[in-house]
Amino acid sequence: MKIIRNTKPIADLYKDMKSGNMTINKEYQRSSGLWPGNARSFFIDTILNDYPFPKIVLWQVVDLRTKQTRTEIIDGQQRMTTIRDYMDNKFKLSSVSKEFAGFYYDDLPE
Repeated sequence: MKIIRNTKPIADLYKDMKSGNMTINKEYQRSSGLWPGNARSFFIDTILNDYPFPKIVLWQVVDLRTKQTRTEIIDGQQRMTTIRDYMDNKFKLSSVSKEFAGFYYDDLPE
């Protein structure tokens, strides 16, 4: 296994999840959506304030039959699903976010 340290914009990660190019392997991942609302809000607030957060670890393989790249989330499922859900306006930020409390993604300023 070759480990490559790389960075990817959050918008690209979101796009990969929405398109199905990034998947959650349910064989070894616990259920998504385990974080309570305040934890999800705190994580999004961390991103909005440009604070560092733990790495998201992905595994990328090429399907030899289809010759397509497939990416699986190894570590960071709760973070990735929180990003996806927030960008899909599925929840608004709670009061743990001082500056953005009550904001859905679409309510954020440019």
